[in-house]
Amino acid sequence: MAIHTILIRGTEKSVEVDSGKFSDAYYSALMQEILELKVNKRSTKFGSMKNATEADLLANANERVAEIYEEKARRGGKKAKKGADSAVETEMLRIAKLYAKEQVRQGNIRDDKGGLIKVSKVSAAEWTRTAKAYIEANSEHFRKAAEANIAAASGVKVEGVTLTLNEDPAEAKKAGKVAPPPVKGKPKAGVAKHN
Repeated sequence: MAIHTILIRGTEKSVEVDSGKFSDAYYSALMQEILELKVNKRSTKFGSMKNATEADLLANANERVAEIYEEKARRGGKKAKKGADSAVETEMLRIAKLYAKEQVRQGNIRDDKGGLIKVSKVSAAEWTRTAKAYIEANSEHFRKAAEANIAAASGVKVEGVTLTLNEDPAEAKKAGKVAPPPVKGKPKAGVAKHN
């Protein structure tokens, strides 16, 4: 067997687990549990799985099993990218989504049966999938548009406006700071206050 280094969530620390110390029965049960988690991991391509059919769930499970056999199953989520390039990629995705929505409004994109689609009826996951397909087909166009938008936004100067920001109370609590009390709004006109 092997020694596995396991990161402890919420810390920079890790522990080592020697799988050679497990009995065969326990190792088999542990693998069963891990495989159940991997096989039942939901794919975003189905959108919200609350309305998934049994066929969708079976297709999803079969795709996860194929990934496991191909040793493509990822651990955890993607690490967030940092830097200017991630800002450009985020803006490219935003522009591509807007473009896709405009294509739907103009009737250039239709459903599988050729019918018109309402923009509001399309899931966020489907907009992302469509936007990524547009970017893949013409990445240079979307990159130039995104870079131009970011450059234009960085040159914007707003004068005559003074803003203040308050820390998120949850973040302040984590840091050991005392958050300011919430600001109470003014009573609405016409609403009586009872003492």
